[in-house]
Amino acid sequence: MRQGLLKQLMWEDIQEIWFVTDKTLHSEPVKAMSTASERFSLALKNLREKNDCHPPIGDRYPFILSCAELSVGQPLANMRDKNNTIIRSFVSYQLHREGYSYTDIGRMMKRDHSTVIHLVRKTEDMLSLPQAYKQEVDMYNKMQELL
Repeated sequence: MRQGLLKQLMWEDIQEIWFVTDKTLHSEPVKAMSTASERFSLALKNLREKNDCHPPIGDRYPFILSCAELSVGQPLANMRDKNNTIIRSFVSYQLHREGYSYTDIGRMMKRDHSTVIHLVRKTEDMLSLPQAYKQEVDMYNKMQELL
């Protein structure tokens, strides 16, 4: 995501990163930004707000995971039983719907991106056949209510 934002940086944004103006210093009430990394973080935050980008995946993943765990009724474990697979597929599907890439989701879940693709497609199939997967669709709807 950071690479995509960097491609969108305009010359004014780059100037804001490297040449801190008085206006930028006064907009930060806590302290003046002394390091380049602080200026860079602020500029990226402003650019995200300006372009309405989604938050970093590390901020969104724990919340969606906890909602999926509550809807299924058990915490996620590193096992391959049905409930754990359903939790992983719900989380993958929701994050993908929010615009995160398969690679980012896989990195966060410690899985390969092809596994995430399979989980997303599996969830899409479950939701397209609600009569056949009634229990799973009910769990997904419960997760949506929590979100």
